[in-house]
Amino acid sequence: MSTLQTQFDQFLEERQYLKNVAPRTVEWYQLAFKLFSKSGHTELTQHTLQNFVIGLQGCVPGTNAGRTEFSEPEV
Repeated sequence: MSTLQTQFDQFLEERQYLKNVAPRTVEWYQLAFKLFSKSGHTELTQHTLQNFVIGLQGCVPGTNAGRTEFSEPEV
């Protein structure tokens, strides 16, 4: 397991148990991390995060049986 994955897992646990975030918030974090992972970035820097967020402009919210879904931008 990569260091980045380990750090993300720790982040999720902290958010769930210390901040009590909603399950849908956790789903959003997981989707964002999945997209970040597919982008090919291997480290978190201000530059890589800015480029990633700019690339998220292609995420378009939609609905599917009352549940929000996001299309994945091409990376």
